[in-house]
Amino acid sequence: MCYAAGGIQPSVLRPNERGMCYAVAHPSVCAFREAASAGAVASEVTTASVLGRGLQEGPSESAPQASPSGKTRLLKLLRAGGAGLDIAAIAAALRQGGKLNHAKDYTVLISAYRRQQRWREALELLAEIQLRRLELALPTCSAALSACERSGRWEQAAALLDAIENRLGMELDVVVCSALVSANAKAGRWAEALAALASMRGRQLLPNEVSFGAAIAACEQSGQWKPALALLIDFQQSRAASEGVCSLPALSAALSACEKAAKWRQALGLLSCMTAPRGPGLDIVACSAAVSACEKAGKWEFGLELLVGMIPRRLLPGVIAGNAAVSACHVGCQWERALSILRQAFEWRFALDVVSYSAAASACGQGGSWISALGLATEMLRTTVRPNTVTRNALVSGCEASGQWERALDLLGAHFGPDCRRDVLTINAGISACDRGSHWRGALLLLSELRPRASAWPALPALTPSIVCFNSALSACARCGRWRRVLGVVNELREVGLEPDIISFNSAAGALERGGQWSRALRMLEEAQRSCSRRLGPQAAALGVALGACERDGAARASQAAGLLDALRSGASSQLREVLEPR
Repeated sequence: MCYAAGGIQPSVLRPNERGMCYAVAHPSVCAFREAASAGAVASEVTTASVLGRGLQEGPSESAPQASPSGKTRLLKLLRAGGAGLDIAAIAAALRQGGKLNHAKDYTVLISAYRRQQRWREALELLAEIQLRRLELALPTCSAALSACERSGRWEQAAALLDAIENRLGMELDVVVCSALVSANAKAGRWAEALAALASMRGRQLLPNEVSFGAAIAACEQSGQWKPALALLIDFQQSRAASEGVCSLPALSAALSACEKAAKWRQALGLLSCMTAPRGPGLDIVACSAAVSACEKAGKWEFGLELLVGMIPRRLLPGVIAGNAAVSACHVGCQWERALSILRQAFEWRFALDVVSYSAAASACGQGGSWISALGLATEMLRTTVRPNTVTRNALVSGCEASGQWERALDLLGAHFGPDCRRDVLTINAGISACDRGSHWRGALLLLSELRPRASAWPALPALTPSIVCFNSALSACARCGRWRRVLGVVNELREVGLEPDIISFNSAAGALERGGQWSRALRMLEEAQRSCSRRLGPQAAALGVALGACERDGAARASQAAGLLDALRSGASSQLREVLEPR
């Protein structure tokens, strides 16, 4: 059946009103434009050599033509494909030789463009077929649709499918509809991919493995684990009459969706489906995703069990599974097990990277083994692996948590390389170390690095201070009784757009109490009481230090102390003001 040129209109091939028109003005114009681009070598036979053998002199000296044997060589070269194949030059030779007269020849050209993901040229050839009123078949349209699918051009794929069905009157098949599902999946449009899959059933088409796999992959990329599992069940039920077994790519995609959502139970359930008698079996990717799901859910026991269970199946854990297991040990405070995994890395044949060392160092620091964490840093320096910011943060936090504040400050000032810069977590760990060592000057110096200083630090990114940084600095100043510095930090906290929390109020009130500033302590307490709207409210500790300030001022403040106790029982801000400013 011959489909006329009016079947696929140029407007259908446009992505939108502002897009490019893909209709071809004239075949010769298109040929000269395409032939302007230079090609590379395809396999061992260059395009130029094949064109040389495929061209012969015709009646006119300026019009080389392709002989029948030359045409066969050219089409064979197109079918062989190759990333550097000059498809435009081959098409120009076929046109000039008058041998591009069948839609099946165009199909070979479009398929070659599809392999190179050149969807524009594929649509231009399809429009050229319509302009020349050649017989158009579904395989040719399917090749053009597949070119759009490989490039993730879902708009062009949807428009082309609509033209094939409604304007050309062709009956769609599973391959064409699956290409639309895959195009939406590659564009990250999981809902549209599911809609395209559902439309196949409306056309009385049974989705195949490719259709379900593309839809499940779309859900996986968007973190939609529930639709992914529902599609997997639907896929298995649809194949119950034949094989009743899900493919490994579909299972792996669903398992990856569960991994991203930290759904470890569902991930382990999918692993059991893979190891079923008729299952596809396990691979390293699926096992690594399951270990990562356990790590994200804090189930380090199951993650380690999966990692060890890979060895009898002759699946050597790769760096992804190994790092996930080490991170799981960090979450579970199992620093000795984390070091054990690192020692098994050589036997399991996976190379340690900066993620491996950083996760193990974090586990050691969290477990109080700061010596082991520093040993890992020394080991890193003897290898080609270079520490980064995460590594420094793990070392500084580990020493700070173990009370080794001097070593933490040494690590803070050490130079680990260009990839190891300070961030908010680094500075916060340093301020906490200064707090533990009652080094209030160092805490304020580190806090000053969070201020905008583009001229002094041109290579550093902007650092946004957090309330945790300010609270650590407040605590350091309060330990040393520097109440004036405390008030300065509180004011600076407000200047950067933050609000003090109950920890800030307690530290400030404690510093004022120790400095005998009972009036300021009471005002700080009143401000904390007004924070009841944010469900903070003053704690008994803050009221206690304020009462201590009243007591130190002598018996003359006994009435204020009694009123303060009443305010503590009732939690009323108005009573605090009456105590602070008695009539």
